Formats: sequence, structure tokens, C-alpha cells
Amino acid sequence: MSVYLFGTPGPRPFAGHFRSPAAGADRARGALPGDRLSWAGRLWPLATTELAWTAALAARAALESLLPEGTAPEGTPEEVLTQAWLCLYGMEARWHRDRDLCVLFALPVEGGTLLSGCGIQQVFAAEQGQLRPILSDGHPLISPPGLPEGPVVAQVPQVGDFYALGDRSAMPRGRLSRACGIPPSAP
Repeated sequence: MSVYLFGTPGPRPFAGHFRSPAAGADRARGALPGDRLSWAGRLWPLATTELAWTAALAARAALESLLPEGTAPEGTPEEVLTQAWLCLYGMEARWHRDRDLCVLFALPVEGGTLLSGCGIQQVFAAEQGQLRPILSDGHPLISPPGLPEGPVVAQVPQVGDFYALGDRSAMPRGRLSRACGIPPSAP
């Protein structure tokens, strides 16, 4: 299971984007457990290319500290999600000043998947090449960008990969992988 965030319209659709390491190839080699936390997000998308890249690297590094290579997160699923949020809250304050963070976390649990996020307009599952919305109108995960006062966690059915429409994102046209910035050769 992976999480993807659609790009932002404009000349730099993936400025400030970060996501968890690709799960497919690593899991196939037995390097990652099946109950792995996945995420995709965006920070500082309207900054210069260099600042957006630096912000994305800072967020990814903070979150990757949660998952030493080849290990499963420790604790209950709720504790794992809390640890992920604490990684983002623990980043330097300058990365949060614009309140433009969009992120979606997904963690498989018995009977489905726990989702948590901010700056999300909708979450989709892909079925036979078509996107199907997962969240109902007014769902608490549909929220403005920026670190929330208290993160929202919701359990949804397991659907494979999740695709998030973040604040300022655009609905994809064409291949889903391209709309998420995934090169054709990636898993």
C-alpha cells in the first residue's frame, strides 16, 4: 500500500512534495513488513524551488526517522500515527509558519486502514483505472492545510493505494502515476 498526492497546477506541480519510500519493490524483496506506515505530503509549494525542495527533504527526514530501514513501526496503530504527527510538530518552526502543510498518512490495521491528515480535499481509491472517492462530504479528514490542533484519525476499508487531492491540487488527467509525479519506471 502506498499513498500519493496529486500535483499542483502550474510550472512546478511537485514543488515541496515528499512521500514515504516506495513500498512495492521493497516489500516484494521482503525488506519491508506489510503493516508499514505510508505517507505523502507537500510543504511550501509556492516558495522558490530550492526552499520547497529543502522543506520537502526536512519533512521526509523527520518522518523517515520513525521507520528505521526494514522495520515496522512500534506501538499500537494510534501510537504510530501520533509518533508521525510528533515528527512533523518537532520540525523547525520556520517550516510551519505558512500553514500550508498537506499530508496524508495511511496505516493498515485489521479490518481496514487508518488514515490521518491535513490539507486534504478528498481521498480516492483507484479501481479499474477509475478514481472512487473514499470520504463523504463533510468528513473530518477534509480540512484546511497546516498542522492541526489535534489530528483526525479515521478507519476506512483497505483498498490498495490511496490518492489524495490536497489543498491547491488538481484532479488528474491521464495516467495516475504521472499526476502524482511518479516516473514510468518506478514501482
